[in-house]
Amino acid sequence: MVFHVTEAPADAAACTAAAGILFSGDTLFVGGCGKFFEGTPEDMLQNMRRINTLPADTLVFCAHEYTVSNFKFLKSVDPGLKSAYDDMVALRVAGKPTVPTTIGAEKEHNLFFRCDDPAVQALVNQPSPELAMKVLRAMKNSF
Repeated sequence: MVFHVTEAPADAAACTAAAGILFSGDTLFVGGCGKFFEGTPEDMLQNMRRINTLPADTLVFCAHEYTVSNFKFLKSVDPGLKSAYDDMVALRVAGKPTVPTTIGAEKEHNLFFRCDDPAVQALVNQPSPELAMKVLRAMKNSF
């Protein structure tokens, strides 16, 4: 279940500058997505596409702090994400959270969020977004 809130409470000053707040549960993580326990790669791809329509400055609060593990995986698939991985490690070493993230940041770094991009499909040698999602999740499951 995913919730998108377009108005923050008046006392949430840090949140009021954002276009909204997304509570993504176990669907979207910083640099990752949830496992397909009851759904299919196509279902997750549809979820990512729906979430991808939100404004770039929407704050994303996910259910778990898996960021360093997710980014370690991402950089193994796309070595161009090493700097982003290093940034996430530095945040955690400093005792800072990586949550929330933003839709814009996920569009930039999260390969699961970008399966419609031919460059991501090429990274996993797959001809379609659905197969890219399926292979990425299988790779992450065994990482």
